[in-house]
Amino acid sequence: GLPRDGAYVGPALIHCTPVTASLLRSVHGVAAEYIVEHSYGEGWKHEAAEITFYDANHCPGAAIVLIQLPDGKAHLHTGDMRYHPKMKEYPLLKEASESRLIDLLYLDTTYSHPKHNFVAQDAAIESIASQVEQLFTERHVSTLVLLSCYSIGKEKVLWECSRRTNRTVYVNERKHKMLQCIQGHKGVEKSSSIIDRCTQNENETNIHVVPMGLCGEMWPYFQPNYNECAKYAEKLEGTKYDRVVAFMPTGWADATNWNKKNAVSKRRVDLDKVQKREGDEKSNRHIDVEIRLMSYSEHSTFPELCSFVEYVRPRKVIPTVFSGEKEFAAIEGRFRDMIDSKRAKQMFVNSIKVNDKKRAAETTESEMSKAEDECSPEVACMGLARRKEKNGDDLDIIVVDSCDDGDDNTINERMGAKKRKANQPCDDNLLATLISMGFEALLARGALEESKGNVDRAIESLLTSSTEASTANASSSRADTKKSSASM
Repeated sequence: GLPRDGAYVGPALIHCTPVTASLLRSVHGVAAEYIVEHSYGEGWKHEAAEITFYDANHCPGAAIVLIQLPDGKAHLHTGDMRYHPKMKEYPLLKEASESRLIDLLYLDTTYSHPKHNFVAQDAAIESIASQVEQLFTERHVSTLVLLSCYSIGKEKVLWECSRRTNRTVYVNERKHKMLQCIQGHKGVEKSSSIIDRCTQNENETNIHVVPMGLCGEMWPYFQPNYNECAKYAEKLEGTKYDRVVAFMPTGWADATNWNKKNAVSKRRVDLDKVQKREGDEKSNRHIDVEIRLMSYSEHSTFPELCSFVEYVRPRKVIPTVFSGEKEFAAIEGRFRDMIDSKRAKQMFVNSIKVNDKKRAAETTESEMSKAEDECSPEVACMGLARRKEKNGDDLDIIVVDSCDDGDDNTINERMGAKKRKANQPCDDNLLATLISMGFEALLARGALEESKGNVDRAIESLLTSSTEASTANASSSRADTKKSSASM
């Protein structure tokens, strides 16, 4: 991670949004000389690339990064992102996506399994806020509400809970300092001005922000921490609370059947036992603790990721969150049908052609060398001549017809043998390669057999067939439309 307390001394400059810059200066102690700020939508150059930040709908200051290259291609890095339809209106991203210019998409794959389909963010916020509001209508019981948050993030939840209940929200000194830094984001998201609804007096309000891990652990499954919630309430001076209700907003709330089953967990806590009080110190007090898992996240659901990839249509998706090579490959596979497969296949064909040319050049040079070895010394010298150009550079000139008579036949026989070997019918590995690229197995096998095992010719044939089929379908559709119009 980035060093704190002024320990970062470059030499690299940190390019970021104004909110992130404020956090770097105030929290990490990074010197201003190492920070370069860029507002959302403001293009800037790095060497030959044009770079633009857009709001990632994650925490304040988070950005997706669009990198446009001189050759017309573009790469997109989402960082941490919660997809929102408004992203389709980001001007340069819209232009690049509709023109099919996005080459590589580095995608936030935190929730890239199909099982992750939690509720929309607005619905989750509404659910939490309405539940908090309901708790304070119960006059017969004194309730402390705990809202679990990270250092930055979930401000939308705090804002709506405060607005709906018309109460301030308690935050500690460190959290307050961070909330000061994010006020520059309020032009993008109104909840970034939440500091106006906060207090550092813990006895002023019964809505408190606490660290994410205080109320429970999520790994490897949800484990509520009733005692810590009870101790937190008991240490507060003034009000003696009868009940603590803690909310843990997380995308992992619905990740397992266990989490779903235990989404609302309750226990009456013996405060004397928790505080280890004995004898006259006993208060004989109990407090009811309830911990609610709420399906809220600032990362995209799997269906949202699919919508985003289908819109961007990159040549390739590169997962940024995965546990190992096996999961990396599995995630890639889930988005294979959503990428621009024609570009992906064409690049594969081009790479094969380049490799084939390199191999052909290497083979020719090798065969020529062998042939020269079999010629007489005099002819071998004719085979590879060296002369000096006017500028003094040595230049190798290969004379391909130096070896006469039977030596040409020797070379031709060897080259012919290699061609015959290359043109043998396909094996299962070649077929698997084509299938992994998205071609149907039956068509791929036919193309390989027709090309006698030459994989690049097979791909070209499949691409051509696909294009012709699309054209034919379009023509047929137009003809049907005309026929239908005529009959009307």
